[in-house]
Amino acid sequence: MGSERLRHRVLLAVSAVLLCTVLSLSCGRGEIELPEPEIIEGAEMRFSPGANRASLIDWEPWGRQAFERAGRQERPVVLVMTALPIREARQFDETTLSDSLIIERLNRECVPIRVDIERHPEVKRLVWSGALVPKEGEPGIVSIHASGQLIQAAGFLDPPGTEEFLDYAVETNMFYERWPEGPGQAPVIAWEQPLIMRRRVQTRELSNDLVDRVAASLRSALSGPGGGPGQDGKVRDPSAISLLLYLGHTRGEESLAVLASDALVSVREAGYWDEVEGGVSGPGGKNLAINADLALSYLEAWEATGKEDHPRAARDILRFLLTVLYDENIDAFRAGQFGDEAYFALDRAGRSEAGAAPPVDGTLYTDRNARMVSLGLKAGLVLQNETWTERALGLLDDLWDRAVGEDGRVYHVFDIERGAGSAPGLVADGMWLARALLDAYAYTGVPRYLLRARQLVDRALEEQWQETADVFVAHSGESWPPAAALVNNPSFDANLVGALVLLRLNWCTEEPMYRDVARRILTRWSGDWGRFGDRAGAYGLVLQRYLDYPVRMMIIGSPEEAQTRALLRESLRLYEPGKHVQLLDPKSEREEVEARGFPTDMDPAIFVCVGRACSAPILDAEEVAASVSSFVEQMGRE
Repeated sequence: MGSERLRHRVLLAVSAVLLCTVLSLSCGRGEIELPEPEIIEGAEMRFSPGANRASLIDWEPWGRQAFERAGRQERPVVLVMTALPIREARQFDETTLSDSLIIERLNRECVPIRVDIERHPEVKRLVWSGALVPKEGEPGIVSIHASGQLIQAAGFLDPPGTEEFLDYAVETNMFYERWPEGPGQAPVIAWEQPLIMRRRVQTRELSNDLVDRVAASLRSALSGPGGGPGQDGKVRDPSAISLLLYLGHTRGEESLAVLASDALVSVREAGYWDEVEGGVSGPGGKNLAINADLALSYLEAWEATGKEDHPRAARDILRFLLTVLYDENIDAFRAGQFGDEAYFALDRAGRSEAGAAPPVDGTLYTDRNARMVSLGLKAGLVLQNETWTERALGLLDDLWDRAVGEDGRVYHVFDIERGAGSAPGLVADGMWLARALLDAYAYTGVPRYLLRARQLVDRALEEQWQETADVFVAHSGESWPPAAALVNNPSFDANLVGALVLLRLNWCTEEPMYRDVARRILTRWSGDWGRFGDRAGAYGLVLQRYLDYPVRMMIIGSPEEAQTRALLRESLRLYEPGKHVQLLDPKSEREEVEARGFPTDMDPAIFVCVGRACSAPILDAEEVAASVSSFVEQMGRE
C-alpha cells in the first residue's frame, strides 16, 4: 500500500470522531457502556459461535470434486446452505448437525457439502432454480444426485425430520443409480420445479401504462389492508420508494411522494428499528446492504419532501454503520451484525447487563461495499460533509484494486490487505460496482470512473449475456459441476441493476447498444414482474427511466477551475430525480465536447438539455436551480 493511501486512511480514521460530531451521530458508546461485539472473520467454512459439533461432519466444498466423489461412491450429495447471521442457521449447527446419529449418517451414507450462501450466492441461485426450497433466497438443506438431478429440499429440520430427509435421499439416489438407461434418463419423481430459464412468459409493451400498474401494486401494498408499512413497517426494496418519489415529482402527484414518505416514517415505528444503536434488524440481523439502501432512501426522501424525520433516520443508520460495521484499519465495511431479536429489543441498560452483543460478520462483500460508496457520496452531498465523500472515493479505489482480479473478474468476497477472495464472476457484484463507479463519475467528472464502469459492463456482456434469453445469467459459469438439472438461474434484481447501469452508460457515451440491451432486459421481465412483490418497484423505476429520457445537465469546463466545481456542486444538489449530470473537460475531452455540439472556448458553463433541445449556457452557480426549473417547465418532459 502506498504512503499516500496510508496517509488517506489515517486521516479518515482520525476524522471518524469529528464526523460523528458534525453529523450529530453520537458515535460514542454513551454513559452506559455497551458490550463490544465479537468479530467473526470471513472464512470458507464457518460454524455457529455457539457450542456445536457440526465441524465433525466431513464437509466438502461445492464443486466438481464433491460430485465426482458422489458418483464413485453412489451416494447422494447433501447440500447444507447456511447463513450464520440467521438465528435458525446457527441453531441448526447447534442441534441437528450436532446430533451423533445425523453426523454418522452424513459421513457414512452421503457426500455432505456446506455452503455459506451469503459468501457464495451463486450456489443458492443455482440450486433454487430447480429445487423446491421454502422461499427463494432462504437457507436450507437439499439432496442432489451426482448427475445434478435434484432429489429433495427443505428448510432447517430437527433431527427426526432430518433422518426422514436422509432416508428419502438415499433411497431416491439408489433409484437413479439403478435406472437402466442411466440417471439422466430416469423419470423425475421428486421435487423439481419449472426452471426460470425455461419459463417463457408473455411479454408486454414497454409503456407508461406498465409503470402505472407497478405503481398501483405498490400503492396497494403500502397503504391497503393486510400488508405494507402500516402493518409491519417493512419496505424491503428501496426502489419502491424511489419510484414513488420519482413519479410524485415528475407527474405532480403529491400523494405518491406522501405515501413514500409515510412508508419511511413507519419503518422507524416498527419493532425492528434499533433505537439504541441505530439501523434496522431482522431475522438475518443488521445487514449492511439493507441498512445502506434504506439510509439512501431517507436521504432521497429528504431531498424530495424536506421532512426533517428523514435525515434523522439516515443519521441513525449512518451511526450504526460507522460504529459497528466500519473497520477503520482497512477503510471498509463488514457484512453485518448477527440477528438476535431479544438483544435488539433491550434498552441501553439492558444491553449493558446482557454482557455480550451479537457478533459481527467480518466478511467484506463487494456488492455491499459498492452500495456504501453510493451512500457515502450521497451523504457527503446532502449532509454537506466532505469526510463521507472522501471515504466513499477511497473505498471505491480500494474495491477496484482488491475486488477486481488481474483477469478483470469481480470477486464477491475480497480481502483488502491480501487481495481478492472468493466467488468471482457474479454479475451482481460487477453491476453494483459499475453503479458505484458511475456515481463517482457524476460526482467528480473523473473519466477513469466511466472507463472502469464500461470495462465491467462490456465484460459482462461478453461472458454473461444470454442472447436467447435476453438476460444476464447469475454467474460466468466457469466453476459449475456438469449437472444436468442445475442451470445458471438469472437474478431479477441483478438484471435490473444492470439495466439501469446500461441506461446510464448510454447517457454518458451515447452508445445505442447499451440502451438496446436495457430494453431487452425490461421486455424480458415485462410480464413477470408481479411475482416479485415490492421488489417490482425496481422494475418500475428502471422502466420509467427508460421511457423518460433524463434531464441532462452538461457541465463544460476544467475540473481544476473553481467555477466548474461550483456548477457541478449545484447541479448535484438540485433535486431533479432521474437527472443526468456529466462534466466534460474542453481540453482533455475536446473531441467528445465537439461531438456533443458544445463550445470548447468559453468560460465554464452548464447546458440543460431536455430531449434534443438545450438551454443557453448557465455561468453562475447561484442561478442553476432557477434556470433548470424554468427550462424544464418551458420544454416539458419527454
